[in-house]
Amino acid sequence: MNERVFRLGIIGFGGMGTMHAEQIGYIENAVVAGIVEPVAVNRKKAEKFFSGQNVAFFDDVETALQHIQVDGWIVTSSTNTHISITQQLLKKGCTVLLEKPIAATLVEAEELRTLVKPDSSNLMMGHILLWNKEFQRLKIEAVKLGKINAINCSRQRSANHRTRYPGESPFAFIMVHDLYTVHSLVEAQEPKSFSAQQRKHDQGGVDLAQAQASALTIAFGSKKRVKHLRLNRLGYAAAGVLHADLHQRAVVGAVQQFGAYRQTAAVGHGVARVDRHVQQR
Repeated sequence: MNERVFRLGIIGFGGMGTMHAEQIGYIENAVVAGIVEPVAVNRKKAEKFFSGQNVAFFDDVETALQHIQVDGWIVTSSTNTHISITQQLLKKGCTVLLEKPIAATLVEAEELRTLVKPDSSNLMMGHILLWNKEFQRLKIEAVKLGKINAINCSRQRSANHRTRYPGESPFAFIMVHDLYTVHSLVEAQEPKSFSAQQRKHDQGGVDLAQAQASALTIAFGSKKRVKHLRLNRLGYAAAGVLHADLHQRAVVGAVQQFGAYRQTAAVGHGVARVDRHVQQR
């Protein structure tokens, strides 16, 4: 019996949009049906990428919604457009995968609250590491260890991220992966205090970012605490103790939330390595 083919639309065909398109190509029962890209150079790149395929191209979301029907939209445009585009889609009853970060500020992000269903089945975030096999195994082992005294996360990246993604904050653009995985490890407990620093490059942008959080209550059936958390976001970070190699494609779950990604759809993320260090005392 033939499986249903899920039709997807991508909004924004820069680096992230291209990455999503490449990985959708690995899914037998999913196709890209439409691209929304107003920037000429990216539009040309998309047309070349999908040459010979039945893909429609549009300059704006409204026109796309009028002309094609898809099972889900992937929003990979620049951060400052995330809220307005996602609002437009959700108001039309669309299912949306929104790349991180949600928005530049919490105030902006809150504008989506009333449009998201209670089970979030119409909106999911690109928090791909939560479904990565290595991270899931790490979380199992962390529970076995009991008391977590400290978590140290350091991440490598290509040095050209600073110029490839101008205006994007390292905290929200890349460190967000470390933040939400730690958030998962401590079962959504809020930190008692936090701080952050960044270093600006003399040619523009930021080439070093680090953050600290402390006194996180661990919810593994106890009142023990994470006394210290340190997150480093370097151009080239030093290796940690426990490596979760992500040369493999990170796996996005949430199958029920975003039906177009049936079973375990692979969404590559270009992350060279994520280091996790969990200390027990």
